[in-house]
Amino acid sequence: MNRIPDGAAAATNPERETVETLQWRGDPRWVHLGPHLASPRRATFTPEVLAAVRARLAQHVRLIDVVASWGPRAADAVPDLIALLPETGSIAAGALARIGHAGPEMMPYLWGIADDGDIDAAAAIRRLTGNPGLLLAALDGAFGSVGQQGLRGLIPPRPPYPVRPPLLDAGADLMPAVPAARACLTGEPMHGPDRRAQILAAVVTVAATGDSTTALPTLRALLSAVSPDDVVDVAELLADLLGPDAELIARLDELINGGRLLSTGTAADIAGADDAIRRRLRDIRQGLT
Repeated sequence: MNRIPDGAAAATNPERETVETLQWRGDPRWVHLGPHLASPRRATFTPEVLAAVRARLAQHVRLIDVVASWGPRAADAVPDLIALLPETGSIAAGALARIGHAGPEMMPYLWGIADDGDIDAAAAIRRLTGNPGLLLAALDGAFGSVGQQGLRGLIPPRPPYPVRPPLLDAGADLMPAVPAARACLTGEPMHGPDRRAQILAAVVTVAATGDSTTALPTLRALLSAVSPDDVVDVAELLADLLGPDAELIARLDELINGGRLLSTGTAADIAGADDAIRRRLRDIRQGLT
C-alpha cells in the first residue's frame, strides 16, 4: 500500500487552533494557512473549501483524507484524484471509492484494500466487475466485529465499516449479508462504534431487499439517541427512505433548535462541531420541504 509522506511541520497551539476554527466554519483560508494540519473530522464541506483543497491537493496529498470524508459531495475532485493514482495508489483509489466513483483506472489499487476489508473499495470492485465476493467478505467482517472489545478490553478493534455509509448499488447478490445485518437492526441503539454497524446494516438490508421496513425502527432510534458522530448520516438515510415524513421533520427541528449536540472535547471543538452538524441538518431539513 502506498504511503503519504508525512512532511507535517510542527504547529504551535495558536496556529492549530486558528486552522481548526476555520475548518469548522467552512472557511477556505485554512487550506492555505495549514494544509499540513488537515483534519477530516473537522473539515466542514463547502464548495469554496473543496475548490481550495483541489488547488493544493497535488502539493499536499494529506488532503486526500479530507476529500474522502466528504463522500459524494466531493465529486468535482474525481479528476484530481485520478491524476494522483500513480503517486498515491490505494490512498487515492480509496478516496475515489468513498466518493462513489468506480473506474477501471482504480482497479490495480483497489484489490489490496478491499481484501483488507475496505467496504467502499469492495463495493467499487463489485460495480466494476459484477463480482460481490470481496464485498460480502468485507460485510461479514464488519458485522462479525459487533460487540468485540479488543484484546482484554484494552485495545479497541478498528471498526472495519466506513466513517460514512457506503454507496451500495441495489442487488439481490447482497442477500447473503442480510441475516447478519438484520441481527444488528435491534430497534435500539447499540453502544459506541457498534452504532456504525447498525447504520451499515440498514444500508445493506435496503440495498439487498428493496424494503426499508426492518431498518426504519433502528434508524429512528439512532436519530433519537443524538450521537454526534452518527446523527447526520442517520438523518440523511431517513430522508432518502422516507421523504417529507412528519416525525422525521419534527426530530430534525428538535436537533437544530435544541441544546448542545457534542458534550466532550475542547470548547472550540464543541462549538465548531455543533455548528457544522446543525448546518448539515438544516440542509437535510430544507430538502424535505
